Amino acid sequence: MRRPRLGIIPGDPSGIGPELIAKLLQEPAVLAQADVLLIGDAHLWEGGAKQAGLPLHLKTIDEANLSTGFALAHLDLATIAAEDVQIATVTQASGNSALRCLDKALDLAQSNTIDGILFAPFNKAALTLAGLNAEDEHRYMARYLGFEGYHSEINVLDALMTTRVTSHIGLKDVAANIDQPAVMRAVDLAYSTLKSLEKQGLMLPWQRLTRMRVITGNLAAKRSIFWRLLSKLVRTAKCMSPDHGPRTLCSSKPSAGKLMRWSPCIMIKDKLRSSSWGLSGA
Repeated sequence: MRRPRLGIIPGDPSGIGPELIAKLLQEPAVLAQADVLLIGDAHLWEGGAKQAGLPLHLKTIDEANLSTGFALAHLDLATIAAEDVQIATVTQASGNSALRCLDKALDLAQSNTIDGILFAPFNKAALTLAGLNAEDEHRYMARYLGFEGYHSEINVLDALMTTRVTSHIGLKDVAANIDQPAVMRAVDLAYSTLKSLEKQGLMLPWQRLTRMRVITGNLAAKRSIFWRLLSKLVRTAKCMSPDHGPRTLCSSKPSAGKLMRWSPCIMIKDKLRSSSWGLSGA
């Protein structure tokens, strides 16, 4: 059984992405858990390592050879000239580079060459100059993949996991976009995603349930309590009245939902501790 393969792209070349990735790769646990493929121009990765004052030895590999294990490898692209990288400046060239790297990563994910994508921070203004033509990168990815169902993101920071009812809209528009169907979609997304992760045998934060006064060390008991709480939340959301006032709980079970047809996309930010998973119910 092969190890998971994670494709990493540098985000905006003019930003802190390449430097953050260079620091991330110094964490032993990263390469211990997955094969990592750095996707993008060699000079971007080398520049990020230089900014971080850290060593980075690129092992460039041809796309035709990605079917074999690679631990840490580099897929070279030519998306931006070194002299066009202007640090801390919004440019169309940097936006175009970010989109081309993202496109290549999505292509590799669709072909099952990689299992997930991690992207460092984008600059929305630069992406727009480069022809994003979407409200955000998540809608861009959905369009690129031909996915028309509900999609949103799940944010993870240490023990805290959240899913959004609204995303990337003006504050003045938030209230008008919060209603029962929107809340239900967000809750269903959280439920279906967690259930899918459990079926795949991936780690879930059961140990952190001690904050809910679960003092037993029995894992099954913790799981049971966790899912009862989440199921209650789902049923409550389903029974909300149009004016957002909760009524009595109904007995219907939450819909299972499905994951989007592409792998989780994780965005690094805030000292490498926060991530954003681009997932969706189908």
